[in-house]
Amino acid sequence: MTPRLAALAVIGAVTAWRLMVLAWASPNLSFDEAQYWFWAQDLAFGYYSKPPLVAWAIAATTPLCGEGEACVKLSSPLAWAFAAWMAWVAGSRLWGPRAGFWAAALFITLPGVSLSAMVVSTDPLLLAAWAAGLAALARALDDDRPASWLLVGLAVGVGLLAKYAMP
Repeated sequence: MTPRLAALAVIGAVTAWRLMVLAWASPNLSFDEAQYWFWAQDLAFGYYSKPPLVAWAIAATTPLCGEGEACVKLSSPLAWAFAAWMAWVAGSRLWGPRAGFWAAALFITLPGVSLSAMVVSTDPLLLAAWAAGLAALARALDDDRPASWLLVGLAVGVGLLAKYAMP
């Protein structure tokens, strides 16, 4: 099995497990999560204390499976899976496919990531944007094409929509 397929298998298995946990044993929404869900009912470009991406993510996932806790939290494990894949991309570009595999496998299994995958918050979206920015930066430094630098800027912009602490 290639390192790329191995990374996809690990990311897929861990994400599938997290989705099953959310579907069958989803914890109740916390106060902050309920507030984000409320924001998702009336989309805007910003809210009292946060940028809009968490509300947009909830608004994107709840039509797929309903307004239950698991569906409200669905964007978190998906964002972490994307971040792990971006760790593979960055690791592979910088140090080779084996390093990319270990970057993805270690990232997706971190205890903090595992806990955060069960909570909808700004952090999974922020770290997914950071990981995408890192992967784009590795690409931009490698090929120095304008499109690659545009991807770096796009990742930073999405990160700012996730949390003001992006820079």
